[in-house]
Amino acid sequence: MIGDLCRQGVSVVYVSHKLDEVMRICKRGTILRDGRHISEVTLQDLGERDLVSMMVGREISTLAHESFQTTDIALTARNLCWGKKVSNVSLDLHKGEVLGIAGLVGAGRTELLQLLAGAEKPDSGEIRVNGKITHFRNTRDAIALGIGLVPEERKRDGIIPLRSALSNTAITSLGRFTRLGQIRNRQMRKRITALYGDLQLRPMDPDKPVRLFSGGNQQKVILARWMLADTEILLLDEPTRGIDVGAKQEIYRLIRMLASEGKAIIVVSSELLEIMTVSDRVLVMRAGHVAATLERNALSEESIAHYAAETLKTVDTELAS
Repeated sequence: MIGDLCRQGVSVVYVSHKLDEVMRICKRGTILRDGRHISEVTLQDLGERDLVSMMVGREISTLAHESFQTTDIALTARNLCWGKKVSNVSLDLHKGEVLGIAGLVGAGRTELLQLLAGAEKPDSGEIRVNGKITHFRNTRDAIALGIGLVPEERKRDGIIPLRSALSNTAITSLGRFTRLGQIRNRQMRKRITALYGDLQLRPMDPDKPVRLFSGGNQQKVILARWMLADTEILLLDEPTRGIDVGAKQEIYRLIRMLASEGKAIIVVSSELLEIMTVSDRVLVMRAGHVAATLERNALSEESIAHYAAETLKTVDTELAS
């Protein structure tokens, strides 16, 4: 449709973080960084790697996968069911492991994380944390057991928009900095500021309302929340949705760093390349079920897409007949 409009003489300004779309659709590009105009480029004369470097102001190196998975199991789910959204899902998550969950929209990925985070209650099945059966009454119970959720809808479910970045990060850890009923603000601020430095938060302004940060930096504020709480099990739902390529690489490095520290991590993502970049194993969900479990050596875009879309292929075949 965009191509047809252009051929009719309509001018189009196209803004996207998806560079394959930009390179395919656009002829010229204006590169912005930190609110400033950087350059005007003819896209066919520029490789994607060069474009990325201009966007982030530095070379972006490819992050090779490295596994830190141990034999110790941090979280187990057995036969979890929740209406038609999640059906008989079982999984083991190891300490130091990054477990990817792939599937089409509506496959039950987000709903599964909500059950594991105590945000919803399963109709049946069990969840074990460090070998002990748990019955979450709410998310507080899950947080107390070291489980943290970075939700899919960051602006709606992840942040308190009018509060500062510091308040958003501290919200789950106030008890750690409270003594005799008083919050030790200086100690808390020092710790959070150090985390922001490690995460390269931009701008480095803990008192700025979090709604005024970019999507990538809002995500860093949420991740800092769980790092401050020393969370052992991280559930990341679409962790790089709507953020630029530089912030994506920083979050990938953070995931690897946390895994190297023995944290157990689940990553839900609709981007197959992302799933393949960060995961030690991948569960492919379809219509609420686990359609396949793929080990690292079996990962490919084709294999993931095959299991994710198998139902659609069946439906297409039935319609054709």
